[in-house]
Amino acid sequence: MKEWTKEERYRPLNSLDEIRELEEKIKTSPFRQGFHVQPRTGLLNDPNGFIYDDETKTWHLFYQWFPWGATHGLKYWYHMTSKNLVNWEDAGIGIKPDTDMDNKGAYSGSAIKCNGEIYIYYTGNHRDENWVRTAYTCLAKLKSDNSVEKFEKPLFGPEEDYSEHQRDPKIWYDEKLGKYFIIIGARSKDDRGCLLVYESEDATQGWKLKGELNVKGYEAFGKMWECPSIEKIGDSYVFIFCPQFIKLPGRGEVTNHNLYVIGDLDMEKMTFTPTGDFKHLDLGFEVYAAACAANTEKTFDYKVLSAWMGLPDAVYYTDDEDWSGCLTLPRELHIKDGKLLQKPIRNIFDAKKEMLYSEGNAGDNGSTENSGDAGSVASAGKYYEIKAPSVWELATENDDFNMEIFCDADGNGGISLSYDASSSCLKISRAKLKRKINPEYGEEREVIFENAISKLTCFFDNSSIEIFFNDGEEVFTSRIFPDRENGEKYLKLEGIKKFLAYGL
Repeated sequence: MKEWTKEERYRPLNSLDEIRELEEKIKTSPFRQGFHVQPRTGLLNDPNGFIYDDETKTWHLFYQWFPWGATHGLKYWYHMTSKNLVNWEDAGIGIKPDTDMDNKGAYSGSAIKCNGEIYIYYTGNHRDENWVRTAYTCLAKLKSDNSVEKFEKPLFGPEEDYSEHQRDPKIWYDEKLGKYFIIIGARSKDDRGCLLVYESEDATQGWKLKGELNVKGYEAFGKMWECPSIEKIGDSYVFIFCPQFIKLPGRGEVTNHNLYVIGDLDMEKMTFTPTGDFKHLDLGFEVYAAACAANTEKTFDYKVLSAWMGLPDAVYYTDDEDWSGCLTLPRELHIKDGKLLQKPIRNIFDAKKEMLYSEGNAGDNGSTENSGDAGSVASAGKYYEIKAPSVWELATENDDFNMEIFCDADGNGGISLSYDASSSCLKISRAKLKRKINPEYGEEREVIFENAISKLTCFFDNSSIEIFFNDGEEVFTSRIFPDRENGEKYLKLEGIKKFLAYGL
């Protein structure tokens, strides 16, 4: 793997023409995705500035971007737009690190629409000649032609009583209190992850520190909280955050996590009171920096989330191809019985193309196409070629099942899922992958389901898997780089009673 110098990491991109050759080279990769947002070149990490414009009926989504290769360095925001969250249009570079307040990178943030304007809030990563960092909370406006106009001065700088790590502003408006609030992920000087809260009656000025939000029970949980978000879904609040420098049971040597806690928010008392324990946003190996779209309340009865399908400091197979990362499929967020449900965005099903396979009853989509004997799938393993990109809908009738994903014709390689109905335990392993992916982070995951698994919706792309269990009760996400030349291209099913597979 290439060793990058500081000069290479912080080389500015003066024109997109400078990456044309690299872009053409990357297009030949067999692992370029078919329906996921991915980097034009180089590294993609956090989704930023995610917002729905209800006037133009357009979704705006930025991703943090290093253009020169699969490493972290001078970060830009790259802009994508969509009418349906499935088909994305390239809108070019959104934010460039071209001022003193963001001279070493435009870091993560959010957006809000007020008074007919879309405003973007982000962290300006400034470093002086001695490489001392200062984190500024900066403001920009998204114009109707998709260009971005920065405000000349930051909204505020870092708080001296905390470490230099203060970033990732998330903004919202509280109608009851008539105020805007920004939360910032921070690290205290005694290495404690926390949230700083700022308030103002004007989204563009007058911001003042209100204090530290007390998330009860999490006063000493990790050393830094990245990408914080507090979302109201129905009558409940969800706190989504990424605690760092903490190991959690069943997650190997991973020290960067994406978690959520459901609870009650009181901004007057500056408290978030959980109503249950934290949960992992995703059962899988690669989900981080999740972001929820702003300005959806007037149009939709759910929130929409996307996340980086990757982890900080992780290594991926395409790094040597000078690109890395993608975003998850956008997900609808609902709360039912005190639990967060994540469902695949409904528009993705409008993109279904030809039916690849069907087995047993056609299910809920109204198709009358059937083939084969459903019982034969339960009694003996069957192999089906995975034609990516595709979506598979599977039913189990609450029985045991086994799946070998991207295995070869002998059942070797790939990712395995094994479900024991008597204990409601699902075991996931990618230990047999021919192309290993950060094995030190653990190659197995195990979870006990509250309800028996009866339905799976699986999205296969050229280098990723996303599986939604029981209409979003749990989600499993993983990058995977199958060795198709040596046969890693099959799905082996045991115990699956019914399935439909569609090309996308």
